[in-house]
Amino acid sequence: MQNLFEGQPFRVYDLAGREVKSGKIATGNAIDLSPLQTGLYNIAIDGQNFKIVKE
Repeated sequence: MQNLFEGQPFRVYDLAGREVKSGKIATGNAIDLSPLQTGLYNIAIDGQNFKIVKE
């Protein structure tokens, strides 16, 4: 299951539904969220949605 989403497009949304970041997933399934403020976000990848907490 390693690199399951590598190369897939992603979109990050804040809780208001605004897109705050998008791109393609890098090697190792990494998405750099360091520019974003702390809070809750939704990430859409390949038709799946994930909720994350940025601390």
